[in-house]
Amino acid sequence: MMYPTIHSNGTGKQALIDGLCSACAAINDALAAVTEAQPNGRDYYVQGDDATRKAIAEHQQRIDALLGVRNELMAIAEHIDES
Repeated sequence: MMYPTIHSNGTGKQALIDGLCSACAAINDALAAVTEAQPNGRDYYVQGDDATRKAIAEHQQRIDALLGVRNELMAIAEHIDES
């Protein structure tokens, strides 16, 4: 993963951390909204025995993708904070 280098001609350390923390907060909001939009079996059962399971698995993949991005942004912020 590429990390920014803090130097006099670049963005300040705190500004980078603040921006990453804001992005993480937005992802947390998105995670809450996506979690609320979880599949309901009543909306899928008419498509077959496996439909609800598939919908739940796809939903979990969306949550995992958001978590992955948030974790990467947090790792970048932590790296900057430690430098």
